[in-house]
Amino acid sequence: MFDGTYDLIKRLRSKNSISALAIYLGLFLLYIGVVFYK
Repeated sequence: MFDGTYDLIKRLRSKNSISALAIYLGLFLLYIGVVFYK
């Protein structure tokens, strides 16, 4: 978990930070939705 978060923080400094963050948050919210609705 921590390694993935660290990689995400490093990616935030890249040019595609906004799109990468949007995709990450989208998958995270989708995961939460599946967990709570099952």
